[in-house]
Amino acid sequence: MNFTQRAKDWVSTSTLTPDQLADAYLKMQTKSATLPDDQADDATACLEFLAESFESAGGDLALLIEAKPNVAQCAEVEGYAFDASPLVQYNDSVNELSADEKRAAFEQLKSQLGSHSVKA
Repeated sequence: MNFTQRAKDWVSTSTLTPDQLADAYLKMQTKSATLPDDQADDATACLEFLAESFESAGGDLALLIEAKPNVAQCAEVEGYAFDASPLVQYNDSVNELSADEKRAAFEQLKSQLGSHSVKA
């Protein structure tokens, strides 16, 4: 489904405020800048439809046209260094068990698995 049809479906099935329509218009305007050429006509039609819907909902079209999309600008990162440190602290120590503790743990596992007594 193309952008224009999706916008028409959204507008026809929802009660939208001018602010919601303006937000959709600005987001579509931002998205249209990155679309391939074969989708440009649909993006333009979608923007026109959203502008008409915005005006029909009581919005001031002049303000919408003047509005700039709120696009976060990516700042250049200087002096980036990869940080391979662990995100959390953990302990790699191993608790040594005595022979009796090992046998008891083994017997407990056997009983949980339902196996028969096995001679070592």
